[in-house]
Amino acid sequence: MGKRHIKQQQKISDFDFRLLEVVMVKKLFGEETERRQSLIVDTQQDTIKYVEEHMDDIIANLVRMKAIEEKDRQDQNAGLEPLYALLAENNSDDTMGKMSQMFKKSLLAMAIKRFNGDRDSICAMFGISQETLDKELQSCELNLTEEDRDKR
Repeated sequence: MGKRHIKQQQKISDFDFRLLEVVMVKKLFGEETERRQSLIVDTQQDTIKYVEEHMDDIIANLVRMKAIEEKDRQDQNAGLEPLYALLAENNSDDTMGKMSQMFKKSLLAMAIKRFNGDRDSICAMFGISQETLDKELQSCELNLTEEDRDKR
C-alpha cells in the first residue's frame, strides 16, 4: 500500500487514517437486517470528500463482494454434495473397499469435518459398521478425536 506525502494543512486531523463504520440496512418484506463494515481511509480532504460523494457506489461494491464471498462459500460446500448423495444411495455396496487409499483418507477427513465427528452419520453415509469405520480410520492413519465429537 502506498502512502501519500501530503501537507499537514490538507489533512482533516492529526491522524494519517480514519476508520469509518458503514452500516447497511436491508429491508425485505417489512423485516430489516443490519450489516456493518469497516473502511479505513486516509485523512486527506480530497479522499474524505470522495468517500462522502460516492458512498452509494462504495456500499454497492461492499454488497457485491459479500454476495461473491457467499457464492464462493456455497460452491465449496456444494462441490461434494453429489458425491455424498451418490454414496448415500449406494450404501449397500462395499463402497469403502473399492476406493483408493488416498481417496479414502480424503473422503473420510471431509466426512469427519462435515458431520463434526458424528460416527453414526459417517457410518450411515458410507454404509459401513462402526468396526469397519474404525478399521478404515486406522488404515488411513486418521483419528476421530474427542474434540471432533465434542463439536456437535
